[in-house]
Parts: sequence; C-alpha cells; structure tokens
Amino acid sequence: MEPESRNYGRLLWAMALATVIGGGLTVLAEHSFSSPAAALAAAPADLGATASGEPIFAEFAAPGQEPTVYRLPPGSDVHLLLRAVGRNDARPPQANRRLRSGERVVLHGDGTLSFGVMDGARLLALGLRIPLNQAGPEDLVVLPGIGDRLAMKILNFRDKSGGIASYDDLLWVPGLGPGALEVLKRHTSLW
Repeated sequence: MEPESRNYGRLLWAMALATVIGGGLTVLAEHSFSSPAAALAAAPADLGATASGEPIFAEFAAPGQEPTVYRLPPGSDVHLLLRAVGRNDARPPQANRRLRSGERVVLHGDGTLSFGVMDGARLLALGLRIPLNQAGPEDLVVLPGIGDRLAMKILNFRDKSGGIASYDDLLWVPGLGPGALEVLKRHTSLW
C-alpha cells in the first residue's frame, strides 16, 4: 500500500470508529469563512489568553433536528454557532457566552438555550477529554479499563466529596489502581 493511500485508509478507519463509538452518525460541519480575516472579524475581539489556537467543537441540537457537531474558530461564542447553523433569527440572552470545546447547546422551541456536555463516546471520538465533574456512568465506561462498577465508585466518591479538585483525590476511590488513574488523567479533565 502506498503511504498516501495508507493515510486515507487510516482516516476512513477513524471516521468509521467515530461513528460506531458515537452511537450513530455524527456530522462534522466546519463553519467556513471567505478568508482568515473574515474568521477573525466574526470571532469575539477579546480572545486573550483563553484562546488556545485550537478549534472549538460544539454540538448543536434543536427540535426535529439531529444533534450536529460543528468545528468553530478558537474563541467562538454562541452567536457564532447560531450563525453557523443558520439560526440568525435566534437572539438568546446568552449569545455572547463563550463556548468551550465539547459543549452541547440545545435551542428549545420557545427560543431559550440550555447548555451541557457531549456524551463521552463522542468527546473521545473527537479527541476531547471527558469532564470528570460532569460525567455520568455512561461517559466513563467508554474509557479502557473503567467498567460499570468502577465508574459508579468514582461518581459516588465525586458526589460525596462535592467534586474532584485533583486527580490525587481519586486515590481514595476503592478499587482504582494506578493504571485506571493514568487512563483518567489521559482522557478526562477536571472541568
């Protein structure tokens, strides 16, 4: 196999894996601009230290519409996501709220928005970390070496202690060994 066709094969394999892990077809739509200057003009002016230069992956859902993941420029806000999905008519009070990669934004029928986090499998498929302080058991069990019982122990510990401030806190979880702790450090965040 030629090196170039091997790369295409890897890309196709990764896309298939992302579809299977995500539990269904995830459409990854990239918001496009006519030029880099247009992208910067559309982004908030105060990017500052919070913009890492990494694109933002945000999931958008609305009534009667399949949730879709959008790739947006660093520092994007809700208003830019609404423009990307063609909902320029929506003017929620949170329009200037900055998005975080991995966020789920739901536009309800009454025009209000709610915010959450994408499911763990989708986050992993996109190469994003699962926010440990917001995860459910279904999010943690997609991690290698984390089964149902260990996921529940981690979440029970988190809930009893009021959140996880440091990965060292997890050393108190019964049955959590060094291997599982390394997996958590590699694939989760304390967001």
